[in-house]
Amino acid sequence: MQISQMLLALVVSSACATMAAAGTLRAVDVTPRRAGGVFTQQSLTDNEVKIQASTIELPDYVEAIPQTVAKWKNESSFPKALQLFFVFAWVFLLGSAPFVFPIIDNRPVTKTQVTLAASTVLVLVGGFYLFTNVILFQSSHFEGHRTLTVTECIYFMAQTITTVGYGDIGPAKTRGQIFVGLYVMFSLFVIAMVVEDFTQHVVYAASEYKKKWRREEVEDILASGREQAQGEQHAVNMSSLLAPQKPHLKSLYTALAVFAFFDITFIMFFTFYPGEGKTLFEATYMSLITLGTVGFGFFTPVTEAGMVFNAFWMVAGCSALVAVIGEFTCLMYQLNEYERHNKAESKMESMLTLKNIANGSDKITAVDFLQFCLVQSKKVDQDEIDNILKVFQSLNPKDGAVDMMAIQQASTPRQMIVT
Repeated sequence: MQISQMLLALVVSSACATMAAAGTLRAVDVTPRRAGGVFTQQSLTDNEVKIQASTIELPDYVEAIPQTVAKWKNESSFPKALQLFFVFAWVFLLGSAPFVFPIIDNRPVTKTQVTLAASTVLVLVGGFYLFTNVILFQSSHFEGHRTLTVTECIYFMAQTITTVGYGDIGPAKTRGQIFVGLYVMFSLFVIAMVVEDFTQHVVYAASEYKKKWRREEVEDILASGREQAQGEQHAVNMSSLLAPQKPHLKSLYTALAVFAFFDITFIMFFTFYPGEGKTLFEATYMSLITLGTVGFGFFTPVTEAGMVFNAFWMVAGCSALVAVIGEFTCLMYQLNEYERHNKAESKMESMLTLKNIANGSDKITAVDFLQFCLVQSKKVDQDEIDNILKVFQSLNPKDGAVDMMAIQQASTPRQMIVT
């Protein structure tokens, strides 16, 4: 404590000496005195206090720190009908994902997906009730402890689900903190399954696109091969089937474009919306930290409209970033496979694989060729094909074929067999 007092006395004395040198003070007593626990500096000129407190100017880089904290009202300024619309839209955005994506992909909706959707809605609605009526929260934006408004609740739950966690709102009491912690863990499991459905939709859409692109590519190769010599045609076709193709960047560009849309609109909103008071660079920093799910909490929304906008954009923007990361990872894997491919070594390995499939025979059947292409293109593992063939042999084939009834009896209960 004595060291800190000496340092403070030195700072105050230096400041006063500088002011005196500039002509601001004429005679100054540089001996610090304690008054009410705070050191002050007094002037002896005319027995009047000339300096009552010393102000130290902060460096320029400290200007980025928000100087004031906006206080939020205890009641939402939005009409009740609009608040209910926000709640419905928020719940629908997450609760409908498990069965909306399969419908978009023309896949049947399973009971598991319906159960997941119902669980998601239950978690969200239960959270809305508890956070707006029961659990008390604290924030630098609050005057005391209170429950959340509807818009604050959407904003808080969006931070929880996306794991952004600004930290500007938190439970005030110990019991509330424990409950919110358990609620966060439970909701993460539910939301993880929703994200899984979204990821499956992205993977399915990408797979369908690649299949379409592959068909068009093979058709183009076959069309061009007809104009070449017969031997060259076979070489081109076999190469297109077995060698890894150079990956395209279109899927990654598409994912980046979607993410850029959410990021740019995020920046524009918090730059130009009245009341937010953020510069273009501050909004850019806030968008990257938010959509990247880091959420330092240095810049956060200060208006109700900003909280609502951020709640929806956090979910959509973070999902878009997940798609970008997935496409980038897939691209890196495909590039590595393409660059590792050695035509000479691959040809030798391919011939050995083909001989094993044909059991050393010089004749290759259509089934052998199909197995060969599936294994070489790494669409199916050889062990999986062997297991399939073992099941086929268990059906007692005659002349390389089995009756349709035998497969039906083996795959369905007897009461379901159609005769």
